[in-house]
Amino acid sequence: MDHRPASSPHLSALLPLAIALSACSASTDDLTGVLPDDRVLVNLDTSGAQAFAARAELGEWSEFYLQTAETTDNVNGLIGNVLTLVDTLVHLEPTSVNRRQHTATWGPYSDTLDPVETRLTVAYDAETDVHTWWFDQWPKGGDGSDPTVVVAGEVDAGATREDNTGRFVVDFTAIAALDPTADASGTFVSEYDIDPDGVAAAAVFQDWVDLDHPADPVDAAYVYEQTDAGDGSMDLAWQADYLEDGTLDVYVLRSRWLATGAGRGDAVLAEGGEELLGAASECWDEGFDLVYRASSWEGEQGEVGACAFSEAAWPE
Repeated sequence: MDHRPASSPHLSALLPLAIALSACSASTDDLTGVLPDDRVLVNLDTSGAQAFAARAELGEWSEFYLQTAETTDNVNGLIGNVLTLVDTLVHLEPTSVNRRQHTATWGPYSDTLDPVETRLTVAYDAETDVHTWWFDQWPKGGDGSDPTVVVAGEVDAGATREDNTGRFVVDFTAIAALDPTADASGTFVSEYDIDPDGVAAAAVFQDWVDLDHPADPVDAAYVYEQTDAGDGSMDLAWQADYLEDGTLDVYVLRSRWLATGAGRGDAVLAEGGEELLGAASECWDEGFDLVYRASSWEGEQGEVGACAFSEAAWPE
């Protein structure tokens, strides 16, 4: 059973509308120029994972690559939906600009069948040198006098386009309270550090529940680093009752990959997060095929010399 969270906020439904309304404007570059963009996304090639269903029985795909690729797709999809909408909207003519207060707003917008109105606000505090941005929503037909913030982000002081740090939070529970078609509850937090050489970021799901398939809330964390050249690494950690004994177990997978796509994953499973139950490693080649596997219960298969990384990097 796959316990990893995967979802995306319904804000992405506004993208076609925003694009249709597009009218380019550079008048708010001083407010929006340091907001996060697609550099925050994980750069692992996940194209091979699309053939998993057809080839899984052949045993040719590395399971750890597939876990990493699926997680990458999930996290990228969620982050990408938010950041793509932000990037699209801030390149439109703003609905209002207050130069004295250093704020600008876009919207409210709503699709035909969308039960809510959605608005983006970007603000700059000249005293602290901090940029903040947020999406708020309210029921369609309302006057917007009591909006609910559903996504909130900030960019730290000293930010430039090429070098900045920040974070944002998506409140799935707040989205679900306003939208009966929402498919998740809980929160998602992404914190990032962009510099000229690459990006380091962390993404955390807290109390996440798939409302279409309700179960106990899941906590999961993904920490990754990547260079502009394409090399990267990711730690995936999530809690679930894998042994079905009423105790939450902790599974952690550390994956590393080269720009070619070849990589290695080293994983541990701990009962209740304390007693180590087992450890395993897998290496995959540029075609994502398994070339080496070692586990505490099955021993070794293949040649470690075929690994892109010959030494294990065990999660702590």
